[in-house]
Amino acid sequence: MTNIEINELSTDVITRIAEDLRVSYYNKVGGTLTIEWGVKQEVNACAISNSNLDNPPNHKITINYELFRALYRDMEDYCNYIEYDADNKLFAELYRKDMQPKDLLTNNYSREAYQNNIFLAAITWVFFHELGHLKQEHGYIRGKFTESKITLINECNLDNKEPLKGKQSAVSHITEIAADFEAINFCNFELIKHFKGKDLLPAIFLFTTGVALATYRFYDKEISMECDIPVGTHPNPIVRLEIMLPQIWEFFSLSGIEEALEIKLTREELVHTCNTAVSSVGILWIKRRELSLSKNSLSNLVQGMFQRTKLKTYMKTLIETWDEIIPNIKLIRSKREIITNKFGLLYFTDESRSFYGANMNCE
Repeated sequence: MTNIEINELSTDVITRIAEDLRVSYYNKVGGTLTIEWGVKQEVNACAISNSNLDNPPNHKITINYELFRALYRDMEDYCNYIEYDADNKLFAELYRKDMQPKDLLTNNYSREAYQNNIFLAAITWVFFHELGHLKQEHGYIRGKFTESKITLINECNLDNKEPLKGKQSAVSHITEIAADFEAINFCNFELIKHFKGKDLLPAIFLFTTGVALATYRFYDKEISMECDIPVGTHPNPIVRLEIMLPQIWEFFSLSGIEEALEIKLTREELVHTCNTAVSSVGILWIKRRELSLSKNSLSNLVQGMFQRTKLKTYMKTLIETWDEIIPNIKLIRSKREIITNKFGLLYFTDESRSFYGANMNCE
């Protein structure tokens, strides 16, 4: 696909999603949602709110064409990598026989179809991530902890200033995770609109692959799993993915949902499907950075947050920061929701809070 064709496909898909949102939400509350296509040669998307919190939402999302092109080329590289069988011996060791990346990728859809679905999953998730920032007014939330009144949220580091530290960094990290959570909620419902029955599990594989490609694309540093405190604006992709994945498999294994899905998916097959998708993307990312596939580098693949004992202090900080800001976010939502609900709101169970030594839920 040419760059022009990538741009046309991407803008058509995002425009249709945005128009559905205007009809279903923004028009009903007297708000506006503007979409802008950026021409800067930066792999970036951003969200800005011009809202007074007592008035209807006035939101804008900008996505650079360069991001669309980068994600499409990433998708092509991933598909070529899996199709070529370069690491099939490694995959045989890492994944179950019935959960091999090549089989999950190629056995259910044509090449054009699975490439298209991975790419659309990636750009749709990016869009909903930006919408998550806006729906929860994260610019306003972040501004409460800085002297700046700027409400623009960028997905990539655009300058060489000193990285955020302390409370500012903690708020930035947890609001990124909160936007991820909101985005996955939107995407789960999009998936069940378009896929049912035997098509659903392979579609979840393609979707999760797209999310992983987008998450890694925004990260340009070495991954360290030993950080005690938040630094910078964004968590590393492993942290983000290990928090997002349970949200996917828990949704699709809800009791009673099989009637709507026209299939019953077990928690086990959902976990293995999602893990195969994101860890195979992670292996490609390791190889792209010309790192060896050593035991040390492979330890940075998704394992589950409860396996990350070195992140306990980091996660405790994020959870307790979330507890500080969640009342403001709930207040904003209560003013603007047509029907007030908790869907899309980041939530930590008492089990996870206990593991990280954080405060228990008050509700």
